Amino acid sequence: MIENSEGQEPSAADRLLPDAAKVFQWRPRPTRELSEDALVALDTNVLAVPYTVSRTSLDAIAGLYRRLRDQGRLRIPGQVAREFAGVREKKLAELQQQIFNHSSKVTKPGRVGKYPLLSGRPQYEAMLEYESTLSQMIDQYQSSVRSVVAEVQAWSWDDPVSAHYQEAFPPSVVVDYHYAEVEVKADATKRKAAGMPPGYKDAGKDDGGIGDLLIWRTLLEIGRKEQRDVLFVTEDEKSDWRHGGSGNTRFELLQEFRRETGGRTIAVISLKAFLQLSGVDEQVVDEVVTTTGTAVPGDRNAEWIRDGSITVVRTDSYYGAFKPLQQTSTEADGTIEYQWWYQPNGSGLFLGPSVITGYGAASETGDTDRNLRIGPWSIQWSKSGPGTGWVYYAAPGLEFQFAVTNFSTVHELGDATKLTFTRRVLT
Repeated sequence: MIENSEGQEPSAADRLLPDAAKVFQWRPRPTRELSEDALVALDTNVLAVPYTVSRTSLDAIAGLYRRLRDQGRLRIPGQVAREFAGVREKKLAELQQQIFNHSSKVTKPGRVGKYPLLSGRPQYEAMLEYESTLSQMIDQYQSSVRSVVAEVQAWSWDDPVSAHYQEAFPPSVVVDYHYAEVEVKADATKRKAAGMPPGYKDAGKDDGGIGDLLIWRTLLEIGRKEQRDVLFVTEDEKSDWRHGGSGNTRFELLQEFRRETGGRTIAVISLKAFLQLSGVDEQVVDEVVTTTGTAVPGDRNAEWIRDGSITVVRTDSYYGAFKPLQQTSTEADGTIEYQWWYQPNGSGLFLGPSVITGYGAASETGDTDRNLRIGPWSIQWSKSGPGTGWVYYAAPGLEFQFAVTNFSTVHELGDATKLTFTRRVLT
């Protein structure tokens, strides 16, 4: 414990940076250098990305992991492996629901009916033939959809992503240290009080935000015991890993890692940056960028939403969510009734006493407010069709990110920080 000259408890600033002189005297190794020889540790959200990319990109990413394995540079924290077991099930459930949702929009056309007066006329007979053919094709399509979903449902741990991981992640790359629960919770409490990363942004979670802290402790152990620098690859954009403006690793983390490892360096980077540093094909990087929410293709500035499904909103490391209850659309106007949640403590969980929730309505009629009110945020909405609408990424002074889910309750949703978000890109 650090004490001041009077033997008192250290201040929050002292806890964050106990050896202030090192601010000027020590410099971490550049990330590009680390990419050549440092150990590489992967976060849970990074392991989930391949469930949303093509087989070509999956093969490329898994190939990179195998190369790191063969070089002896790959590490998977035990907490990441445990979290992945749950995230994997959610990703497969989302895949099934997305297939069903898409196929449900394809329906048989209404029958025109029989008109004896037109019988024998070439155009009428051709129309009936096309109608019959179209109906048969839709039956075949729906049958194929059911077969695809049945295949996904039959996957145990032999889905394409898990199969790659079973090869790329032998037991030797999983680093699992065990800590006393009392000790970890005490550390989490101290970090929250001091605003000390990581984990303090997740303090509102059911586990008190110790998931990230367990990962961080494992990274410290890796650096200390192996005396190696570490690249930690994560899609977590909360400011308790990286500075929000620059995206650079939090200086407090750099200094703690240096102190605990005898001068080693850690860098926290995105999957996109890691793939680029590793020389992965740009087409793979582009697909990952789109999937992880680093960008939205083209000039799209809105996200399509549907009744009954929760959409999660993120901005400035805070999370909110809403569920359209009923959206109407006519030629003249559109309306929406919705339920909303807002988490003011920075976590991605919408259960517990800290969550603010309510109901709202908006309309495109005349001068009526067409914005969704979610906690302190105002998000523009517009009609799309019956039961559907659009929400827009940009608002005065804010840029929202969205994760459209297939979940209908916040219990199903779980931890929103693990979701894939999209954002607007100005072109």
